[in-house]
Amino acid sequence: MSLHFLSVVEAHKSTVSVDKYNKKISLNEKEIDLELWDTAGQERYNTIIKKYFRRADGVVLAYDMTNLATFLKLSSWLDELRQLNEEATVLIVGNKSDLPNQNQVSRTTVENYARDENLDFCETSAKNNENVDEVFQNLAMKVLEKKQISPFYKGGLVSTAVQTDDSLPSIISLDDDFGANPKQKKKGCCR
Repeated sequence: MSLHFLSVVEAHKSTVSVDKYNKKISLNEKEIDLELWDTAGQERYNTIIKKYFRRADGVVLAYDMTNLATFLKLSSWLDELRQLNEEATVLIVGNKSDLPNQNQVSRTTVENYARDENLDFCETSAKNNENVDEVFQNLAMKVLEKKQISPFYKGGLVSTAVQTDDSLPSIISLDDDFGANPKQKKKGCCR
């Protein structure tokens, strides 16, 4: 089973292009293949991002917790996503939780925004690999529940196939850290 996710994120190391990653996770003792597309939220990729928005099952809208401007940009990304794909499951993620003294966005502000938009949110540190896996596990579970794919759907045993989309190009990441050994993760993420 494959799910498509789009991440609009300010990365720890700058993403130079649109990157594709494949990740296997285990949910309810089932292996799930995730197809992850990282667009880095850069305006110059806006045309490409729209194509990915249309086909995404889930979207991570991430902001840099140390940069208020990236949080303020979330609403325009969310509006654009909702115009192109009302069905996508969205998770707001604040990155750089490892820099609490530099935080420019209060937790209350994010909680209020997430509540107003009926979205979950999570804080992570890509640098320390805190809550990164939990973001994708939480988002995948919500997508599977929404699509009513058993055994994830709690309302019954409806099952549908989720297909991969080979029409979207795979671009090689220029990130030197990709594949590095992650540090120990912490439990708990999304609210």
